[in-house]
Amino acid sequence: MIGLMKYIWRVLLILSADIGKIVYGFFLSIRSAWKRECIYSSLSLLTSDTSIVSKGQLTRYELVILNVDSRPLWATILIDIYWKQNPSHSAGHYGYFEKKLFLRSNAAQTIIAKYDWQSHAVLEMEGMEIPPDTIWTGACSREGWYRIQAILLDERRNPIEKLSISQELR
Repeated sequence: MIGLMKYIWRVLLILSADIGKIVYGFFLSIRSAWKRECIYSSLSLLTSDTSIVSKGQLTRYELVILNVDSRPLWATILIDIYWKQNPSHSAGHYGYFEKKLFLRSNAAQTIIAKYDWQSHAVLEMEGMEIPPDTIWTGACSREGWYRIQAILLDERRNPIEKLSISQELR
């Protein structure tokens, strides 16, 4: 009987946590509708082909950007890399590269970013390779774990969305 009571208690705790998340999500939806915030674009994927990277070896990153607006949009994708143990500029800033992109209306676009963890980056979109508008490499080049962030910026360079992954530099 005590085992059954413990089981029921655990189920009730799990249900209360889920109900709390549902209620919180409901209130966020109401707040968003009340404020009339419109989110037209989103960064929906950031992935890499490896968790271990090396200087001089091209690492491939796949990103998917959605634009649900009926109009095409201009946005910037920024790939920013920080050392996980000290994510501050400039001591822990490994580097970044960015590219201003034209996003088709009502479409998802896949972007392949390739970076050699030194000074070369290229983005591939719809079969075309294009260089980044800006690329910068900082003083931090220690081996260890790094946080790679893909940041989608609007035309005024305000962040829309961020996704991140971790990779180990060896």
